[in-house]
Amino acid sequence: MWWTETYGRYPIAERRERLIARINRWLDLRLSEIGDASLRKQRAKTARQRLRTYIKALHEWDALSFYREWLEEHGGSCGLSPASVRAALANLKKKRAAHEDLPALVWIHARLHGMKGGYFDHVVIDEAQDVSPFQVFVLKARMRETSFTILGDLAQAIHETKGVHRWEELAQVFDEGETSYHELRQSYRSTMEIIEFANRLIPHTATGLSPAVPVFRSGEDVVLRRIESDEEMLRVIPSYVEEQKAAGMRTIAIIGRTFERCAEVHRLLAEAGMEAELIGDRKSEYRGGVSVVPVHLAKGLEFDAVLITDADSRTYGRRALDAKLLYVACTRALHRLMLLYKGEPSPLIAD
Repeated sequence: MWWTETYGRYPIAERRERLIARINRWLDLRLSEIGDASLRKQRAKTARQRLRTYIKALHEWDALSFYREWLEEHGGSCGLSPASVRAALANLKKKRAAHEDLPALVWIHARLHGMKGGYFDHVVIDEAQDVSPFQVFVLKARMRETSFTILGDLAQAIHETKGVHRWEELAQVFDEGETSYHELRQSYRSTMEIIEFANRLIPHTATGLSPAVPVFRSGEDVVLRRIESDEEMLRVIPSYVEEQKAAGMRTIAIIGRTFERCAEVHRLLAEAGMEAELIGDRKSEYRGGVSVVPVHLAKGLEFDAVLITDADSRTYGRRALDAKLLYVACTRALHRLMLLYKGEPSPLIAD
């Protein structure tokens, strides 16, 4: 009765603490009524042992252990890939959590211990294509009245296992009539030529987005160039960089699909005597100048000139993710853009 009625309104962890404290007070009161000291001591020993057994049966949950057990039992049946479940469990075993696991841990902790602390009046979310509906749900639970500004670009949703692919996924977090959608199509970053070239990728992103509308700022044509080998690439890249510097381009990026490919290109350029900074996951600070950067780390950055390596059909196929990655790479360029490919160009840009 104490668990369900007296303390039923409290979160589970606090309910457990209050119940144990109540039983201890009740036990002390009953033991104090026993006048015989020897009998009281005997009864106390038996009672304390039984209480310890009872408390042990009241499982003491914490967010990490609860989440770990839930993943072990239900992770595979909730749409999570086996690799994602294994990675999460490996982290939790070390009492660490990946970014995408934090909303679940926050929610579980709140259910165990209650919502404590302040509430948000208004929440602004940028890069919302990388935010999960559950993250928004957890934030909404910390608001007395729903008030969000959510901004993002689905064409830059380059992570297959997190974020959203349609805005309807986030809209489902809210009640009917709580949301309004506004599409901002004007693009101010790049020249008309670059935006029009990048717009060719939009239909392949499976987002249903409309093409961007560039401001009237014309520049150089986008260059799509075939090369025969990495040896030819090592001649093209330094020449391109020097040409851009001579034209007043102060920030230049060489963008590859993966960090491994970027590291290889950076090594080849260094052996050829060209200086450039390699940006990786452990060194993501951008200091300007000439950089070699994987496309997933280029998101959010912008450069005067960009050269994309390996814009071929093997590196960027027909998948929506390929289109999004290539779109991000192209739209990092403010003024000038060149794409290199060996063999056949990506079917996304072949026409």
